[in-house]
Amino acid sequence: MKETLSKWNTAVQTGIRRANAYVASHKRMVLAVCLLVMILFTALKYEIYDETAFTSAYRTMTAVNTGDFSGGDAAFSATASVFHALFSWIGNISMRGWAWLLLVPGAAVFLWILAKAPALNLFSALTALGFSFLLPYFVFMPGVDFLQYLLFFVMALILIYVPGQIPKLIGCELVLLPVVLFLREYYVLMMIGAAVLFGVAILYRKPKTLGAQTLFLGILASGVILALLLLRVAAPDLTDRLFSIRTRINMGFESMPAPDKLILDLLPMDWSVAGFIVNFLFAAVRILIPVELCVNFSDIPFAVFQILLDILILIELVRSRRVSARTAAYSVIIAFFLMSFCFEPSFGSWFRHEAAAFPILWLGIGMDRETHLLPEGKQNG
Repeated sequence: MKETLSKWNTAVQTGIRRANAYVASHKRMVLAVCLLVMILFTALKYEIYDETAFTSAYRTMTAVNTGDFSGGDAAFSATASVFHALFSWIGNISMRGWAWLLLVPGAAVFLWILAKAPALNLFSALTALGFSFLLPYFVFMPGVDFLQYLLFFVMALILIYVPGQIPKLIGCELVLLPVVLFLREYYVLMMIGAAVLFGVAILYRKPKTLGAQTLFLGILASGVILALLLLRVAAPDLTDRLFSIRTRINMGFESMPAPDKLILDLLPMDWSVAGFIVNFLFAAVRILIPVELCVNFSDIPFAVFQILLDILILIELVRSRRVSARTAAYSVIIAFFLMSFCFEPSFGSWFRHEAAAFPILWLGIGMDRETHLLPEGKQNG
């Protein structure tokens, strides 16, 4: 039995190594396949789905075509105004027209990021293929997510080319500022989280022994809990809004056709610090390991994609934990995940936001640990 398992293990490892070598030597082919997937899905998308199914994008399209931006909140008005200013000269554009129009810059960003990264392997190529489906499905439409996708690309350029870790972080924070002011105010959590994580990463490298690092992380966790308790006392109304945000977003959505896709709080009416922490951890596990999606056959690829992406980012994070040239990048990436654990109301919302974050997420698995994407890779930043 052991001999049989050993042979199977050897065969699997050999197969993966050969597949990795093949993918690495045929990078252009992988890029071409990803582009083909994007084009095919763009061509078939509105043959499969009704245009009105994409409610937010459809409303934005109507506002852009009519010039009436009064049908929504400030973020909707800002988004519609940007698209109207950039594309009104073309005339009225249908949802199909928008899909093809935005595919051009969207795919260009996607392919540039992939081409700039080091050689792909089998699993990163499969992840890229997943993004090549998610992007035209969720992002390449008139709406906040496409604008955010472009802004995250600017952040990726900053993380790649700006020298020094502190300037990288400051640049990313400045890019997030218009997102917070005009599009999604809760992204202030990502701004704060990135700054805090950056400081933690710098301090975390000081202790050299595992015991000292464990003690440091324990003190840090205690500090976070203490900060939440103090915030609860000092600003109870603010913490009520923060701790109940997911419950408030999902209020009334339990009766939707697919309520199983909602990410409901484990303790929906418990807005204490302990309740918030429990709900946060519960949502984190559900988002990062969405095995419940495997109940529906059509959702299995989403679950596989998420778990694969998690593993790739975690592996690179562990490998590069002492590479200071990646501190700013991982501070931004982890802050994005932590913010999402606080409020994401459904799996559909999560995959949409995750797809829009592709330019920075790919840096978490596509950066060379030494010098390729970050020129200062062998320096201390």
